[in-house]
Amino acid sequence: MATSPHTTLFRTRTTRFNPTSIKCTQDRVFNFAAGPATLPENVLLRAQSELYTWRASGMSIMEMSHRGKDFLSIIQKAESDLRALLQIPPEYSVLFLQGGATTQFAALPLNLLPSGGAADYVVTGSWSDKAVKEAKKFCKPNDYPVSKSGVLVADMSSNFCSKPVDVSKFGVIYAGAQKNVGPSGVTIVIIKKDLIGEAQPITPVMLEYKIHDENHSLYNTPPCYGIYMCGLVFEDLLEQGGLEEEAAKEKMVQLKGHRSVGGMRASIYNAMPLPGVQKLVAFMKDFQAKHA
Repeated sequence: MATSPHTTLFRTRTTRFNPTSIKCTQDRVFNFAAGPATLPENVLLRAQSELYTWRASGMSIMEMSHRGKDFLSIIQKAESDLRALLQIPPEYSVLFLQGGATTQFAALPLNLLPSGGAADYVVTGSWSDKAVKEAKKFCKPNDYPVSKSGVLVADMSSNFCSKPVDVSKFGVIYAGAQKNVGPSGVTIVIIKKDLIGEAQPITPVMLEYKIHDENHSLYNTPPCYGIYMCGLVFEDLLEQGGLEEEAAKEKMVQLKGHRSVGGMRASIYNAMPLPGVQKLVAFMKDFQAKHA
């Protein structure tokens, strides 16, 4: 077992990339995909500069141990910056998981309800409908308005970190990272600590919040590079002042509507630059003038 991130078995180049020296090419498009979605340009450039060797580690983040001090510093800073962004109270745990927000459709009833327990679901569209169908395997979901006395759980995948939110009003917040804060492969769960530890006995270990909380999101090998990218996005948002201040030939892609509805859909998440929105508006006005 290696005792140091450095070893005599290989040599690393001493040249360091400077993110400010890397120029963006003009062939990048305005990507309106619902997720994976566009990422901030400066975040991509920084990731590019650190891809081959992360700082003084002598290796890429994709190669380092998830239990080593280098990655521990990455995941701890990502959590710290996210807490600062959303002003997450200390009585909440932050988990970096895998499996997408869809996996939480099963994890939530397994962790929060007794066998055969009931939960109220607000069904507003396709994703909440899928959540109810999955929950029926483990509990008795009811399609009711929000209860004032129950634990409020929210899937915030589409607007996560896009605006301030009062975390203390929720028992659980979960989100896939791929829309607003990183690449696909990372799921973020923010859960009040007193809700952890009452999972049903049949709960698979990978779906049990207590296991992930006790192991600081490191029970198994996490999506290391994805968490690193999320950390860069969190840092970038903080540097901008935080949430309080803050088609193909036209180089616009991913405007196709959802397969269940059709039409067109423009997903304008945090990283979409203003020129992209302006170009979309101009295109829509021109299309209307020609075809209305």
